[in-house]
Amino acid sequence: MSLHVRTEHLKLVSGTYMRTSLRSGAGVIFLVLSMIVGLVLAGIATLPVETLQLAAKNGQSAQMAFNEAVAKFGPGVIEYFTNASPDTAKYWLADQPALMSLFLIMMLAFLPFLASLAGFNQTSGDIGSKGLRYLLLRTERANIFLGRMVATYVFTLAVVTVIFAVVAVYTVAKVPYYGTGEVLWWLLRGWFASAMFLLPWVALTAWVSAMMEFPFLSLLISELGLVLWIVITYVMGKNVDELHNAAYATPWGYKLWLLDPNPGMVLAGVAVMVAFTGVFTWLGLRHFDKRDL
Repeated sequence: MSLHVRTEHLKLVSGTYMRTSLRSGAGVIFLVLSMIVGLVLAGIATLPVETLQLAAKNGQSAQMAFNEAVAKFGPGVIEYFTNASPDTAKYWLADQPALMSLFLIMMLAFLPFLASLAGFNQTSGDIGSKGLRYLLLRTERANIFLGRMVATYVFTLAVVTVIFAVVAVYTVAKVPYYGTGEVLWWLLRGWFASAMFLLPWVALTAWVSAMMEFPFLSLLISELGLVLWIVITYVMGKNVDELHNAAYATPWGYKLWLLDPNPGMVLAGVAVMVAFTGVFTWLGLRHFDKRDL
C-alpha cells in the first residue's frame, strides 16, 4: 500500500469536501436531523425538572423532590442501562449534575448513528460514478481518503459542539439546581468524550464507504449493523455474558470509560479510541488503495 500524504493536498481536499457537503441537500438534512435528535435528547434529560416544578406540593420545593427522585431511582436506572458500578453511578448522579450525566450517556449512544449518517457517502458515490478519476490526476489516493475522512469528522464535531452549546445555555437558564461552573465543566468533559468517541466511528464509516459503490447501501449497512450489534451485545447480553463482553470488540464497549471518575480509565478510553481509529483508517486506506476507481 502506497501512502504518500501531502499536507497541502489534505487541506485542499478537506476544505472542498466540507464546502460541498454544506451546500448539498444531504448535508442540510444531516444538520437538521442531528440538531433535532440532539435537542430531543436534551429535552428528555431535562423533562423531570419541568415535571417536578409543576408537581411540587405540600410545601416541598421542586429541588427537594428532584433530589429525592435522583437518590431513589437514579442509581438503579444508571446501573441497569450502563452496567456501571455503584461508585460510578454515584459519581454521575451525586458528584456531577445528574441531568447532564443522563444527557451525556444518551448522546454517546447516539453518536455512532450520527457518524454513519454523516460519513456514509465519503467516497462511495464517487466510486460508483467513477468521478474520482479526475482527482487522481492531481493527487494520491491517500490524500482523497484521509482528506474526506477529516472533513467528515470536523463537520460532525462542529454539529455536536453546537448541540452542546445549546444544551449548556438552556440548562444554565432553566435548571436552577446546579451551579453554572459545574454544568459547563461537566459538559466540557462530555464534549471531549464525544470528540474522542466520534473518531473511530467516522473512520469505520470511511472504510465502509470505500467498500461500496452505492451510498444508500453504505448507509444501510452502517445503520443496520449498529442496530444489530447493540441488540446482540446489550439486549441479548443481559442473559448471556459472552454476548455482553462482545461489545468490547468495538469502540461501543469502551464509551463510558471516557466519563469514568478514575483518570486512568479515561486515559485508557482515549488510547482505545485512538487505537480503533488507527485500525479502521488503515483498513479503509488499504481497501481504497486496491480497488478500481
